[in-house]
Amino acid sequence: MTASGAPFAHEAIFYDDLSGFLSDTLPFLREGVDAAEAVLVAVEPVKADAMRTALDDTVDAVQFVDMADVGRNPGRLISTWADIVDGLPAGQPLRGIGEPIWPGRRPDEIAECHRHESLLNLAFAYRADFVLMCPYDRAQLDEAVLDEARHSHPRVVEDGESLESQEYDRSVAPYAGSLAEPTGPVACMDFASDNLGDVRRWVADAALAGGLARERADDLALAVGEAATNSLCHAGGHGELRRWWEDDRVVCEVHDEGRIRDPLAGRFPAAWDAAHGRGLWLIHQLCDLVQIRSSEAGSVVRMQMGPS
Repeated sequence: MTASGAPFAHEAIFYDDLSGFLSDTLPFLREGVDAAEAVLVAVEPVKADAMRTALDDTVDAVQFVDMADVGRNPGRLISTWADIVDGLPAGQPLRGIGEPIWPGRRPDEIAECHRHESLLNLAFAYRADFVLMCPYDRAQLDEAVLDEARHSHPRVVEDGESLESQEYDRSVAPYAGSLAEPTGPVACMDFASDNLGDVRRWVADAALAGGLARERADDLALAVGEAATNSLCHAGGHGELRRWWEDDRVVCEVHDEGRIRDPLAGRFPAAWDAAHGRGLWLIHQLCDLVQIRSSEAGSVVRMQMGPS
């Protein structure tokens, strides 16, 4: 699979161990280096180190980023890839490897990764010269996770053979479904235009009391304030905020009567002169995880922040 002259291509590969991971990914990288394409890898550090060693004298032609950092919130990844593509010299293709789902990720994170993988096909559908390979650990991930990968990737590689995915689903429904209810105590607060400042303080004070550092508490309060502002401006001028703890993470959830229809809302930053559209993007940049569900019954934006 080559990036040169082709539209966006999105392929899942399934591997069983580190040796299999390297045997599937290294030829893909070397092909890109030989073609003078931009090559970027976003995987866990242990895999990145193994790839650096195996690439030997071509390693300087490959850029590495830590997926655990850039992909902590999967909602950030589309804008990250877009920034890289947009920053390349005109006509230079991009070849990428990205592994947003790795063993040990929480179920709520994995659910958002699946939505991200599906949205990639929409976000870059008409983007020429971009090839993205997504590895999946067949030995350690649940079969349900692998099945979802076959639904979200037009092509799959299994046992070294690249094939069209027979399960690929072109439909995109990023806001469908529901979220699990909290298991512990929940604090609630109604908000309107006259108490938006109270919303931010209420969130920041609770986050600080629970042990979050000031910067992270302030980031969460800012994100919640953006979600509440969206409710005031676009969803009837009021809403409800819920707040609770999941282990060491504080979770805040804004409910309103609005409906989000743009499937890529918040995945790209708004244009500098746009009157609206920055809020959801900023929320994704600030929080460790963002989950959005929306229907005719209303919308919910759930935001999580951990201690580090």
